[in-house]
Amino acid sequence: EAPTSCACDLGWEGACCDVRSGYAEGPFALHRIRNDQVEHELSYARTGSAIPASLHGIWWMDQRGVHLPQPSDPEYRQVVESSADELLVTWGDGAGWDPATRCVGRVPIYGGAAGHWTFMDVSASGTSGVFSSALDNRAMLDFCFTDNTMQTIDLHLYVKASSIVGSAP
Repeated sequence: EAPTSCACDLGWEGACCDVRSGYAEGPFALHRIRNDQVEHELSYARTGSAIPASLHGIWWMDQRGVHLPQPSDPEYRQVVESSADELLVTWGDGAGWDPATRCVGRVPIYGGAAGHWTFMDVSASGTSGVFSSALDNRAMLDFCFTDNTMQTIDLHLYVKASSIVGSAP
């Protein structure tokens, strides 16, 4: 028999303790940030954080493979079926680290207190289809190292079920 309520750990909420506190219903909105001030405008893990050092800082995502090959790894090949107009990602805004599972998460793609994910303003109108979709679906990711070498990460995507199967009446 399923429990009727859960006792959630600090920083988690929801019926199954599967939503980061403060990230369930918003409100969330896009904010324009200055390209030359990202280190002052985004929340990111740094020295003293529980997040592993290999995830500290601000990460550039080149999902389209524009900057390949890399001189440091000329044999690297991009293997991706789709890509999004996301540019920078960080592990800030209270992202949690679980050493038992080697996972950082659940990281909300759509928002946070200070911001940790950026999107391309492809229309110059201050909108982003990628952001809107992430917000509507309450998309979150776990970033899980596959082993103790902490060299490879698997992504686990979580979305609000009603955004997939339809809203309850």
